[in-house]
Amino acid sequence: SRSATVPSSTAQAPPFFCAVLSSNVQFSAADQPLPSGDVRDLESTVHGVGAGDGVRVHITPWLMGKASYEWALRLPRADEVFGDGVFVIENLELDPERSHNANITLDARGGDVRTGLVRLEVNGFARIVKDMIRRPAAGPTHFQHQNLLDARVLGVEASTTWTPVPWVDLGGNVTWQDARNTSKPSTGRSQESPTSTQQ
Repeated sequence: SRSATVPSSTAQAPPFFCAVLSSNVQFSAADQPLPSGDVRDLESTVHGVGAGDGVRVHITPWLMGKASYEWALRLPRADEVFGDGVFVIENLELDPERSHNANITLDARGGDVRTGLVRLEVNGFARIVKDMIRRPAAGPTHFQHQNLLDARVLGVEASTTWTPVPWVDLGGNVTWQDARNTSKPSTGRSQESPTSTQQ
């Protein structure tokens, strides 16, 4: 009979937990030349807090489960805050993008010397975003980055790898993703991004 080759240390590994708390402060400043020849000082300060947690558990000697959650933020980039001085105008009132991110993964491994090592991983993920930064038109010839959208992304991805010999890996993967604009008309935000499903 064929038996899975799994290190004993892996089979007996205890659950692993990891928690992260972060605080971010971004201060940006720039000088904007005016048509009169004067210079206007531009400043922007943004602060935000994020947190995350994850757990990894060996369900059987050949099957591992992982789960993670993150309350994340993305601070606006300098070019999103100050523009480019030509076609993109500044917006000093940009808020950070906020998102709830969750992942659940099953990772299976097995095989022997004759068949090679086989690995199969299936991951489900979700992302809920608030105040997504987009760049709509702000006039006939100008653009401005704004907090426009709330969005929800759900998906599943699967990958498999076969290692017949130590120096050869054969694998493939597939992903299904459903992204939806969840902004409400009452918020006054743009509805420019349609629902999209990708495979």
